[in-house]
Amino acid sequence: MTNKSSLVRCSWLASSALLGIAIGAALGNGPLLTFRSEGILAMDLSPLEFKRFSELANNADTFRSVVGVTPVGVAQTPAAVREIGNVVTSGKWLKPVPRFSKSDAKDLPNFVDKTDPDKAYLGVALFATATEPGEAAALATWMGQYFKETAAREAIRETVSKWRAENRRFSDFARSEQFRLNFEIEQAQARSKALKTVVSAYPEFSKPEGRQVLEVKKENEKFVSPGQQLVAAETEVIDFREQIVRLQRKGIQEAFAADLLSQAETALKATASGTDSVSKMAAIVKTFRSLAKAEAEQERLVFIEAEISKIGARFLTQPQFVAQPSIATRPESPRPKQVMAVGGLLGAMLMAFWLFRARIRELLIPARE
Repeated sequence: MTNKSSLVRCSWLASSALLGIAIGAALGNGPLLTFRSEGILAMDLSPLEFKRFSELANNADTFRSVVGVTPVGVAQTPAAVREIGNVVTSGKWLKPVPRFSKSDAKDLPNFVDKTDPDKAYLGVALFATATEPGEAAALATWMGQYFKETAAREAIRETVSKWRAENRRFSDFARSEQFRLNFEIEQAQARSKALKTVVSAYPEFSKPEGRQVLEVKKENEKFVSPGQQLVAAETEVIDFREQIVRLQRKGIQEAFAADLLSQAETALKATASGTDSVSKMAAIVKTFRSLAKAEAEQERLVFIEAEISKIGARFLTQPQFVAQPSIATRPESPRPKQVMAVGGLLGAMLMAFWLFRARIRELLIPARE
């Protein structure tokens, strides 16, 4: 009887282990089966740019905004989008790729020192996982596009915000600068008048000595002749008047740009991506093109258009995958066989525990009787 009971228990253990293996196989080849893809997107970045762009890209609001206009394209279901959003907001899907490694820095110290600090990173590495190799690669490709859209959108927003702030400050600056230049002209003219009196009183000093000095520093005035000082003072008047003309020209440009930048700042708050931001700015520039009558206004408009185009090219057009997202040939850990082994072990352990409890009860019941 005992041998028969032992055989029954062994068969139960074996059945539980097989059931665990079957469940492990179903999970390991189904929900738990994941493939990893990795790609490298080339994009010159400074450390500060990567930090700012990555923080924005890891933000849930940014993800929802971009995914609404740039669909992922794989498993585009609400559940799948939520899962991708969780991956993105975790921040574990990208990292910067330094232009030089630590070993490179040791071998090329002088060259590295001369490298532009604004281009410390040559791009970003992107990582994605999915239940199919092709889906993982497609998702990594989308993440590259997502990062580009986020970077372009922020770069344009920051640039327009800086222009807007400078535009607001210009009015007070221009007023104070106008007063300063007028005062400098008055001083230079007064000095010129006084020097003319000196030169007329001492004609022997009016003859040029060697080359004429057109710029005389205050601390060196006593070392040059009054005639040379007179030429320098009158040259200063010309220079200050040129500065006033440039200031007035700048004022015309800033007055023209004020409304444009105000509209741009408002429009960019509602943009969903970098492509959308470039499109909105292009539409605003087109509207103001017919309003630019003066040459100074046209110059400012062309400058704004060129800068936005440069940002679009840098963050949307030029960045390309230098290492295309890989298509995995083997699944990520835990692999199906590992899940099956764990499932079988857990099944056997649970059955052994249940049999142990049953045996304890059998032993205790006769003792109570």
